[in-house]
Amino acid sequence: MGFGEMIPQFASYIPNQYARALIVLIVLFLVFRVLLALFNKFVMKLTSKTKTDIDDILLAKASTPMSMVALFISLRFAIEELFLSEAFSLNAERVIYSALVIAIGYLIFAFVDVALVVAWKNVAKKTKVKMNDSLTNLVHGTLKIILIILVLLYVLEIWGVEIVPVLGALGIAGLAVALALQPVLANIFSGISVIMDKSVKVGDWIIMEDGTWGVIQKIGIRGTRVRTFDND
Repeated sequence: MGFGEMIPQFASYIPNQYARALIVLIVLFLVFRVLLALFNKFVMKLTSKTKTDIDDILLAKASTPMSMVALFISLRFAIEELFLSEAFSLNAERVIYSALVIAIGYLIFAFVDVALVVAWKNVAKKTKVKMNDSLTNLVHGTLKIILIILVLLYVLEIWGVEIVPVLGALGIAGLAVALALQPVLANIFSGISVIMDKSVKVGDWIIMEDGTWGVIQKIGIRGTRVRTFDND
């Protein structure tokens, strides 16, 4: 329902449909921006009392996607003022809803990303394990891929695409990739286990399966670097 239907005087005062749509877009977006500004001011007042800067980072990351969500919601109401064909109106709504889903997906990713960083720092603090950039990047990348797939599936559903065959294709493709990357994944999980268990650390002397002695120089996700007596 457009503003012209909710407020009959609105259509009579502004007969031009494009002018009405533009006014609705601008007014609604400004209203949303004011509400967001008030919300940010309220949250910033609360976060100023906390000792951590995580909430400030979260607020900064959420600013852009929240503005985009406000814009797309305003666009959705604005097109109601236009006399469009049914097909064009449907496609326009699909475009707006798709963009809205992407913006919300980015907003969710920003929240979860910051939450993971906080959780990882807490684990590192309690276990006294130094944060590993490779592990952080792995978790970050995996989260991003999962969220992109979910957003893509939702967008496909908006456009009327049957997602069951897509899920089947993704399952087959995922299985093929997993089999191809099995040795790499095994090394990665072994690296994560070594990092979290703290069974060895840099500077420790170890003996390998072939009886060779060496000193650990670096522990990473994909492998551990060991220097032997012959500098290999």
